[in-house]
Amino acid sequence: MVNLGIRAVAVGQFAIPAGALPLAGLIIASVMPVFGPAFGCYVAFRHPDPNSMTKFLLPGAALVTMGVLIEVGRFALQHHHVGALMVGGTQGIIATGLAVPLLLRLVARTGATARRSA
Repeated sequence: MVNLGIRAVAVGQFAIPAGALPLAGLIIASVMPVFGPAFGCYVAFRHPDPNSMTKFLLPGAALVTMGVLIEVGRFALQHHHVGALMVGGTQGIIATGLAVPLLLRLVARTGATARRSA
């Protein structure tokens, strides 16, 4: 929802062409940064070990970087609009920034519950 609002403001108020920020790209940039870390969290903490946090954060950072690089590639090949580049590049970062703290909080709460029951 945040990314949809940002796209609406970018297109309506800042005259960024709607074609430079397609809805399909917006959905992918909003959904994948949430499902990717969620899946990574599940895989890394399914059987926790001292390296679980590294197994979770490093691939997540790599995927976010890849998402931003895809947007830079789209900019270079298609729309050539600097404002669209900035908005598109931040979509994955915003979604990841909202998802990762919630996942870490869930991991901390689950770990505390597991320690109490042991």
